[in-house]
Amino acid sequence: MAMDGAFSNFFSGSDLTVAYKKFRPTYPEELVKEIVKFGGEKLGDLKFVVDVGCGSGQSTAVLSDYSERVLGVDISPDQIKQAKASTMPSNVEFSVGSCEAIPVDALSVDLITVGTAVHWFDLDKFYKEVDRVLKPGGALAIYTYNDTQAEIEGDAEKSDEITTMLRKLENETMSVTRPKWEYLFNDPQNTFSLLELPYRDSRRYVKLALKDRRTVTGLVGLIKSTSDSKEFLRTHPNGDEAFTDLQNKIMAVLKTDKSADETQITCVLPLFLVMSRKPIFPSAD
Repeated sequence: MAMDGAFSNFFSGSDLTVAYKKFRPTYPEELVKEIVKFGGEKLGDLKFVVDVGCGSGQSTAVLSDYSERVLGVDISPDQIKQAKASTMPSNVEFSVGSCEAIPVDALSVDLITVGTAVHWFDLDKFYKEVDRVLKPGGALAIYTYNDTQAEIEGDAEKSDEITTMLRKLENETMSVTRPKWEYLFNDPQNTFSLLELPYRDSRRYVKLALKDRRTVTGLVGLIKSTSDSKEFLRTHPNGDEAFTDLQNKIMAVLKTDKSADETQITCVLPLFLVMSRKPIFPSAD
């Protein structure tokens, strides 16, 4: 969901969409339950949930047990193609659309979710569209992760050493996109505290953690699949060397005879979540 013309085709091309599907994590049930609980406080059981900026569908599929119908929407036809090619529950569907033109009827949606995508949005236009499609009492949930950490069981020193490496590269790649997304990256608490929300009835500072066991190759692939890294690679002809160097350094710390494709590591992704509810009566807001 591009913020401006320079990024409008950012997610075009099979290489990026395949990497997105392969390396992006599945969000934990604890996060989904927190969102669904807030979303159903005024409306009861959810009938229709829309996941905006759904990418290849990881953030959409996890909602299937909590709503009669779930729609994933993304501006990239390639991402939607990847999502449709995946095995999904029968109540999950996907459609090309944008944060400014969600392809659903007015006042038809109980809950809108945005997982690790809102930094692409024109918020004023998105919030106007949110207000158009949400039912009175419906809710918006926005979440993301940041600051990838490594966890080596029983070895805090190695965990800290690898985490420092990850942070160094993330900071280097984010320097390209940081000015555009200051409300996220200038937030010292990483809680979206600088993100304006559309309604008064809002909940902030909900912090959770996603723990994901994956190979070293998968860990580096996760970082390489982010928007920051893709823009870094686009603007740095030799940028791929930074990721190869990171993988080699991680393997050197782990001191294993196995390959990076075989060596397992736990990555911890701190999640932060904000939620906002449309008033039932317009005069209440």
